[in-house]
Amino acid sequence: MNKNFIPFCVAKSIYDLPLTFYHKHHIKTVFVDLDNTLDAYNKLNPSSRAINLVNNFKKEKINVIIVSNNKLSRVRPYASKLDVPFLNSLRKPLLYKMRRFLKKEKIKIDEAILIGDQLITDILFANRLKMKNVLVAKLVKEDQWTTKINRLFDKRRYKKLQKQQLLVSWEEK
Repeated sequence: MNKNFIPFCVAKSIYDLPLTFYHKHHIKTVFVDLDNTLDAYNKLNPSSRAINLVNNFKKEKINVIIVSNNKLSRVRPYASKLDVPFLNSLRKPLLYKMRRFLKKEKIKIDEAILIGDQLITDILFANRLKMKNVLVAKLVKEDQWTTKINRLFDKRRYKKLQKQQLLVSWEEK
């Protein structure tokens, strides 16, 4: 098993992680995948729990940045309603756009974490950046057609990680 697919830890959802988790790991910036991590892929407006989560991060002086492979027309309206920065069409797990962004914004990798719902995009991407990451279960059953293809590859890898006991709960970190 390629170690780049092993998440730092796992959680049922981003909404299960308490703020103390981020403080414990000295996190100042949370990069969060949008579709099926923060909200359902077909949800055009942020849910009340997404709004509350982002507001709680802001109160704690933790920056939230949406990172998505989805197009601008999907990501910008959603992110602007939360008043958070975003990177769209990121092409995770490719690194060039993210490296440029991290350098421009002077974000330290060891003070950042990425939260996402896919091994083959989000976790591979974060591990290649040497960034802490949390693999979460998808929020809803439905997926975009492109994501359905990724999930076929994810499923096999996830089962191997489970069998090898390489999935560590956030509570153990």
